[in-house]
Amino acid sequence: MVFEVGGVINREGQRLQIESPYITMAGQTAPSPGITLIRGFLSIMKTHDVLIQHLAVRPGDNGQGKGSGWDPDGISVYAS
Repeated sequence: MVFEVGGVINREGQRLQIESPYITMAGQTAPSPGITLIRGFLSIMKTHDVLIQHLAVRPGDNGQGKGSGWDPDGISVYAS
């Protein structure tokens, strides 16, 4: 994945799930201020050869109060 524009990607509480092999997310290709993923998280599951560079992940509280169950990691990796 090559980015021609920089900015914020609002996931609105949804996961960005990668399950295919040989994926490259080249955040350094975006112009300033780069790429930031907010209000969501990134999961890499049951795959291999995934390269993620220069991508900021800020899950934040997604507008949820304490005890709501919203508690994501920024980036999760699961093996098969």
